[in-house]
Amino acid sequence: MEFTITPAAREYIRNKGGAITVKLEKKQTGCGCCGATAIDSPVVSLGAPQAEADNYQKATVTDIYLYVHSSLQSIAENVSPKIDVERTLFGRKLVLYGLTVE
Repeated sequence: MEFTITPAAREYIRNKGGAITVKLEKKQTGCGCCGATAIDSPVVSLGAPQAEADNYQKATVTDIYLYVHSSLQSIAENVSPKIDVERTLFGRKLVLYGLTVE
C-alpha cells in the first residue's frame, strides 16, 4: 500500500500535528423521499484514530504518520492513492484520490 502525499498536503498536515487517518465512513446518497441509501466511502482526516486503535496499521510517509483502517488494507493494495489539500469556503480540507470502494 503506497500512499502519495502532495507537498501542499504534507505542509498542511505537519502544521496540524503530523498525523492523518484513512478509513471508511457511511455516506448518504440520494434524498430521504426517494429511498436514500448509505454507502461506504473512504475518507482522510487529521489526527490519529480516537477509537479502535488496534484496527489501524501505522505507517510513516515522508515524516507524516498515516493510520489506515484494516477495512482498506486489501482495497489499497493494488492502487496508489493520493492525499491532497483543497481550499473550501471555510478553509482547507484533506481529500483522497484514487481509492474507490465497490
